[in-house]
Amino acid sequence: VEPTTGRLYHVNGSPYLGIEAIWNNKNYWVNMQQGAEDPMNISYNLDMDEYWEYIFVDPLAVARQEQAPANDVDAPLEQEGGPADETSGVVEGKEEKEDILDLPASWVEKLALSRESFRRRYNTTGQRTQLFFKSKLESYAEHLHVHGLVKRLTLFGDRARTMPIEVREYFANRRDKLTLRVRHPLQGRVVEHFAQGRASGLRQIDEVTGKSRDLVFYQGARLDGLACRCESMGSKIVETFEGRDDHLVTRSLKLCVATVGELGGSVGGGGATGQAGTRFAGRSEEKKADVGGPKNAMTLPRSSQGGDLSILKMKQV
Repeated sequence: VEPTTGRLYHVNGSPYLGIEAIWNNKNYWVNMQQGAEDPMNISYNLDMDEYWEYIFVDPLAVARQEQAPANDVDAPLEQEGGPADETSGVVEGKEEKEDILDLPASWVEKLALSRESFRRRYNTTGQRTQLFFKSKLESYAEHLHVHGLVKRLTLFGDRARTMPIEVREYFANRRDKLTLRVRHPLQGRVVEHFAQGRASGLRQIDEVTGKSRDLVFYQGARLDGLACRCESMGSKIVETFEGRDDHLVTRSLKLCVATVGELGGSVGGGGATGQAGTRFAGRSEEKKADVGGPKNAMTLPRSSQGGDLSILKMKQV
C-alpha cells in the first residue's frame, strides 16, 4: 500500500527499488537481505533471523516465558510479531533483561469515552441516517427511541427515494417481545415477529389490512396446542392445533349473514331490519380418521350496541 496515495500494488508489480524495513503495531524489522534489491526477490519470512532482524521484544511474551512450566524452559521465546533470540532460550540474570529494548510509549493520548457517549453510540443526538442506492438506513441508540426502535431500513422503488416499497423496523428491549416489523405500504401488509416469552406464545403476525390476518405461535408454548390461526376478514377463521390429547387438528369457523327468520325472531340489536346475525360452523378432525368428525353450527347475533355476542341456538347438523 502506497501511504501517500493509498494505492495498492502487487508485490511483483510494485514501483519500488527496495525495502529497508517493515513494521506494524507490535515490532519493527530491518531487512538483512543485502543482495536482493528488487522487492520481487525479497523473502518475507519474518521468522528467519538471517533475512529480517527484529528490534523490539514483546514484554507480554517475556512474561509468558517466565511463567512457563519447567519442561518448556528450553523452548524459544515466543512473541507476537517476531522470532525468539537465539541466545535467549531462558533469560539468565538481570543484565540480559536490561538489554531488551522495550517499545516506546505511544504519543496518542489515552482514549476516554464517557458512559453517556457510549450509550448514545452515534453522535450527540443518538441517531444516524445513511443514504444508499434506493434505500435509507436509520440507526438509533438503545433505550433512546420511545418505541424501542434501534434500526429502520427503508427500501424504495426509485433512485430519488420517494416511493417506499418495504420498511423493516428492528426493536430491542420491548415488553411485548417485538423484535422485527416489516411493512409493505403498497400492499397494506404488515408482518411482525416476536421473541419467546409472551404469555400467548405468539411468534408472528401477518396482516393485510381489511383482508386477512395470520397468527403463528411457538410450538409447545400454549396449553391448548394452538399452532396457527388464519382469519379471512368477515368470512372464515381456521385454527390449527398440534399435540392435543383429543386429537383435534383443525377447527374451522365460517361466518355468514343470517336473516331474522333464521334467528327465530327479533333478538338483540337486530330488530326487524332484516340482517341481524352471524353463523359459525365448527369442524373437528381426527388425526388418524379418514373422515371428518362431528360438525356443529351455531348462530350468534350482531349487536348494534357493540356488546358481546351471545349464543341464540345450537344444533347438530
